[in-house]
Amino acid sequence: MTDLTKIKKPFGLLKKKTQKALMAHDGPIEMYTYSGWSVVNNPLWASSYTYRAAPLPATKPSVDWSALDKKWRFIAVDGDDCAYAHAERPNIYDKQWVVPGGGLLPY
Repeated sequence: MTDLTKIKKPFGLLKKKTQKALMAHDGPIEMYTYSGWSVVNNPLWASSYTYRAAPLPATKPSVDWSALDKKWRFIAVDGDDCAYAHAERPNIYDKQWVVPGGGLLPY
């Protein structure tokens, strides 16, 4: 079966099975235009338009918190989406969590 998120051909050039699967897809549908891919709420299924199932957003990796040493009692995420473990309660300073005297462990 064709990966519905990787379609690059106009709808009319797809195999009937792929067309039916795309039309039955229960998630968001994207259409390609001059400005790139964008979600369409009610696709026309026009033969000259290129449609695809919207790819799932990237997920952040899960963390095995049990692998963290018990001394790291606090976890904080900075404004740049980096997570840090702290032994002491951190305070926010300029979009960054800090502990007096340091004590950082990058995630």
